[in-house]
Parts: sequence; C-alpha cells; structure tokens
Amino acid sequence: MKELPPIDELWRLYLAVGSVHRLGDLIGISHSRIHRVLASAGYKLKGSKFTPEEDETIRRYYDETPPEDFSLQELTQILKRPHHTNVSRRARQLGLTDKSRPPNLKAREKVGRAQKEWHANNPHPRGMKGKRHSEEALKIIGQKSKELWESLSREERAAQVLKAMKTKARNGILLRPRKNVTWKQGWYIVGGKRYYFRSTWEVCYAKYLQWLKENKQIVDWEYEADTFWFEKVKRGTRCYTPDFKVTMLDGDVEYHEVKGWMDSRSKTKLRRMKIYHPSVKVVLIDAKTYRSLKASLGSIMDAPLISNDPSGSIC
Repeated sequence: MKELPPIDELWRLYLAVGSVHRLGDLIGISHSRIHRVLASAGYKLKGSKFTPEEDETIRRYYDETPPEDFSLQELTQILKRPHHTNVSRRARQLGLTDKSRPPNLKAREKVGRAQKEWHANNPHPRGMKGKRHSEEALKIIGQKSKELWESLSREERAAQVLKAMKTKARNGILLRPRKNVTWKQGWYIVGGKRYYFRSTWEVCYAKYLQWLKENKQIVDWEYEADTFWFEKVKRGTRCYTPDFKVTMLDGDVEYHEVKGWMDSRSKTKLRRMKIYHPSVKVVLIDAKTYRSLKASLGSIMDAPLISNDPSGSIC
C-alpha cells in the first residue's frame, strides 16, 4: 500500500486542489482513503455538516474576540475547515453576523491593497485599461440614466436619495466645505484638534465648550459627531447633523445648535427632530444666548482671525 504524506501536507494538498477525488488522482491514492484519514484527524471536508461543538466554538470566538483581532481565516483554521466562506455562512445562520454590515477598516484596507495590486499587474478584464468613454457613449449613458430615474416611483426615488445621503455620511462627505458663501468659515485648531467650522460663532462656541471641559464642567464635546435621519420623510429635509455633541458630567448627552438666525430649513430640522427623535435633547444657542455668553466670558470667546489654510488657526 502506497504511503500517505504527513497529515499536515495532505491537508495542504487538499486545500490546494479542493477535492479528494482530484487529490487521489494526483498522488495515486484512493479518495476514500484520503477522506478517511483526514476525517479521523479532525479535519472537516467540503460539504461536512457543522456539529454542535463547532457551533459553540464559533459562538465563543465571535463573543470573545475583539474586533481588531478578529480573523475569519483564523477561526477557519481552528475549526479545521477548508473554506472560510462556509464558516461565515454558518455564523450568519447562528445570528452572529449581518451580511449587510460594512467591513472593518483592516478588512477594507486588505481588500483595497489586493485590488490595486491585481489591477497593477493584470490587464483590464474587458480591455478598457487606460481608455475613456467617447462623447457619444457618455450621451447614451446620460440618456439611459434619465430614463431610469423617470421610470421610478416617488417612493423609489426617495429611497435612492436617502441611500446616497447615508453613504455620504458614512464616508464623511455629507457635510463638505462650501466656497463663495456669505458667512465666515475656515480651519481651526481647538483643544489640540483640527476642525472645519462653518462660522466664527461656531469657533467661539467651541472655545467656550473647550473651556468648560478644561474646568471640568462637562466631560467632553464633539463637532458634528452624529447625523439623525428622518426615515419616513420622502422629500425635503431628511436628516439633521447638530453642531456640537456635549457629554455632561452625569453622562447625559446634549446636542447644541448655534444659530444666529433661523431660516425655514433650520426650523424644519428642529421640528422634525421633535417628531422622529423625541428623546434627543437639542439646545438652541440663538443670538440672544450667544451674546449673553460672550458678554459674561469676555476673551474666552473672542473671535479669532479667519483661516482658510488647512493647517488651521490655533484658538
């Protein structure tokens, strides 16, 4: 009888070819013998059902492993399974994961590097590398896009717009610097951190919050930290990002909005917050409140020079 390779080498070969039949033909040993040897060593071949013990191992790994250390490949090796996709599918069946969740930063970076490396060393799969659409093709694409948009119902259009807005919020580009506006805006450093404030009032109020934090009157403050969505609204104002998130000493969270004057859009946002997020406390810092604070605090809230330099002015 032909001698088998060491068990680790046999498993590596199996993973490489993906079939006991192909592996048997390759090394000249019957596939049933290979299957029997690998199974007796605890390895799970393709198509093997998950045992209760394996399910418990999966649950324990998902519960006890920190996100930064989580590795599906490592869990697959622990289970002695050939494919991590099957392990991921089993975890989803056990209610441990969500297919629609965004991948963690480490996974995204790994996939990005692999894609860039592949495209750098391989031709475009359709032969379009380095090419651009012609003007005629762009017109056709534009016309088809318009036809598709016009074919959608009002609800379908609203769903598409909301999805796009949430994607922008997730990527940090929902609120971007605007050019040629009438109010003052620019980059500033407050409390050692760099922010793009949209008005001098916001800068001065941030200085006030930093003063409160340094004097231990609040725990912390953040600028434009959270976005609240009005899911049932189909048109108009569909989300709201307060200026400041303030964590109080007792652990409660307040959202402070600095508004010198209230336009109709701002009024709509605050009104819809009361309807769709009634448990969220929003504190309006209007002109009267702002000027009262500034009068009592003096130089603490003095407006700094405006800076459009990304390096930022230190306040």
